[in-house]
Amino acid sequence: MIIKNPKFEISAVKPAQYPKGNLPEIVLVGKSNVGKSSFINTMLNRKNLARTSNTPGKTRQINFYNIDNNFYFVDLPGYGYSKLSKEEQINMGKFIEDYLQKSRNIKLIILLLDIRHNPTQDDLLMYKYILKTNLPFMIVANKADKIAVTKVDSVIENLKKELGISFTTLIPFSSERKIYTEKSWEIIEEFLFPTQLLSDCEEIYKIIKSLRLKDNLAALTDAVRCLKSIGYMAQNGLLYKIEDIECPMIIEDYALLMKKKDVNKGS
Repeated sequence: MIIKNPKFEISAVKPAQYPKGNLPEIVLVGKSNVGKSSFINTMLNRKNLARTSNTPGKTRQINFYNIDNNFYFVDLPGYGYSKLSKEEQINMGKFIEDYLQKSRNIKLIILLLDIRHNPTQDDLLMYKYILKTNLPFMIVANKADKIAVTKVDSVIENLKKELGISFTTLIPFSSERKIYTEKSWEIIEEFLFPTQLLSDCEEIYKIIKSLRLKDNLAALTDAVRCLKSIGYMAQNGLLYKIEDIECPMIIEDYALLMKKKDVNKGS
């Protein structure tokens, strides 16, 4: 994904402070000092957009990072920091739970774990809580640079066994080596833009309809190519589509296009 202008937008501890609008939200959760800020900076190819700290427990609000006005990275305060007072821990737990229950824009929760260690009791509690939300989630095993590359796959498999998962996405990550970012983006984009194909197809369909009577072979060819690139495929002069959109006009236009090409080849 190409990121041009990410920015920190706001910190919040209650719904009234959340950003207005309906931009999708990718939520980061994990224990203190697991590397959520570093994950954000690495994914966005920025050094200090999300402030990192060697001191656990520094993030005590929900931080919203606006990514090109397309979506938010939402950084929740880290859990498991024992030096917080009981009152601070309770208050923080309340506004985190409040956010997870009341936000209607959450598209994906990313649970960050430290790949070097078995999940802590707090990690397991958060994991079970995420399961109860019924929200989509993935698990990122951060700090993969801290173990030998040859051991990464086996550690990931051990983590899956520890959590009792077979199909949930669990991938390694390293902010130091800046590897695994492409795979992370691929997964995130699947949750961010599930309807992008639909809207794109509808727009291109409008273009094709406007070109149908203009006999513009080059433009029609380009429109069909775009359709193919976003989930349509051409076969035997017809368009078969993955998304459920009724577009008989497209099929007619494509068949017409193929006939024109055949005529041009024969002339």
